[in-house]
Amino acid sequence: MSFLKSKKSIVCILGLVVLVLATGLFLNNLSQNTDVENHNSEITEEGTYNGIYEDEENFESVFIVNGSRFSDGLAEVTIQKNDRSEAEAIIDIDGNIRYLAKENEYIYYAPLSKSDVGCIYDKEEKIYKIINADGNVIATSNETGFDRVVACGNGMALVYKNAASIDSVAHLYGIINNKGEWQLSLKDYGQECYSYVQSRYNLCGIYAGANVFDVVLDESDDEHMLFNGKTGEVFWVYVGLSGYNDYDLVNISFENGPHYFVCNWGGDGYRGYVSDVPLRENGEIFSDLIEDFGKYATSHDFAVNSDGTWDSTVDYPLLKGYTSAGDKWIKKENEYTLIYDYEKNIVGKFDSYKSDMVNSVEFQGEYGLVTIKGIDEKMYFTVIDVKGDMQFEPVEIQSEYRIDFGCETIVFQGSSGKFTIMDVSGKVLTENLEYDDMSAFSEGVANAKKDGKVYYVNQNGKIVIDSVIQI
Repeated sequence: MSFLKSKKSIVCILGLVVLVLATGLFLNNLSQNTDVENHNSEITEEGTYNGIYEDEENFESVFIVNGSRFSDGLAEVTIQKNDRSEAEAIIDIDGNIRYLAKENEYIYYAPLSKSDVGCIYDKEEKIYKIINADGNVIATSNETGFDRVVACGNGMALVYKNAASIDSVAHLYGIINNKGEWQLSLKDYGQECYSYVQSRYNLCGIYAGANVFDVVLDESDDEHMLFNGKTGEVFWVYVGLSGYNDYDLVNISFENGPHYFVCNWGGDGYRGYVSDVPLRENGEIFSDLIEDFGKYATSHDFAVNSDGTWDSTVDYPLLKGYTSAGDKWIKKENEYTLIYDYEKNIVGKFDSYKSDMVNSVEFQGEYGLVTIKGIDEKMYFTVIDVKGDMQFEPVEIQSEYRIDFGCETIVFQGSSGKFTIMDVSGKVLTENLEYDDMSAFSEGVANAKKDGKVYYVNQNGKIVIDSVIQI
């Protein structure tokens, strides 16, 4: 009897041990599952890119390492994948990936608006892909029947096809719209676009405004064909030191009155751009598109009228001696700096500091950012209006290269090395931001770099995009 009691006791003890162990294993497993659920919850709340890589261990390695400013809610970025390789992508302002380039692809041109198109080149298949702003492929060179994309812009893709045969030469151009349809079917225009060596950065043309594409025809970048994407009409012009001596005008017709072609000198040679701003009645010429491609010293201007006639001038009646300053013009006198608003015909004067102390002036709309080198050899900045009135007393900065102006918001790095966000009135929106670099605001967000990662922050300094999600 005592033996049976002992046996029962042993069984009870063993059963209790098993129960304790089982309970421990259950609780441990429950704890691990809870940790995973919490981890996944944190990932979702933080908006971490989780659409492509299913291995949770690699979530933290997926982040943005480079990114452009937003344009109509879209930006081109580079992300670092879980294997530490990098991939290009187009994202929206909510942090969703619209298009992720494959390993063998690069993005020639990202859509700049919701109605625009983009160009992707597949190095392996050697084909061009035209995408819309949603990231959908709407046309390819092999299926649609063209050889290459020449340029993109304003919801149009200018494409080229070499249709030479054994006894004839034909160079065809056409326009594909943002639905993937032929807006202008392929037609022979007689001259081949210049074939750049295949690289990440080169298309053989640009969108120049006023529905016009500027196509480079030769290696020296002197001969250009201007192609109207709406009408299909073109004209050719020689861009060089001689100005417009060697042009060949054919069926020129712009939609809204006269336009003009600008031969100007850039860092890489003479370039030409078509402006959508017509000549004024008094003959004044003003180009806004020069600013889109950098600051150039204009050498020759000439207007192209819709009837095919030319008007030309060398000196500006009102702008002689002025230089571009964003969307305004400035002229430095000894004791002050003149400001000219061409559109409103207003002349202002900035005389708070002598012109030789003014390093730069950059206007956006009604306000301009001015950098000043003080007598103490330190750098300062302030904001002025078109009349030249300062909006606040100059603020010391670490360097004029550490300040950016956009959307009436200034981002600058102070002498402490930390960044501050300020509005045009001088009101500090947030300060003491510890980033390696920050850019100007666009559509309410700015790029901020830290330890090789790129974040998008709002005007209060809060991170709104730190990673991206595939949709």
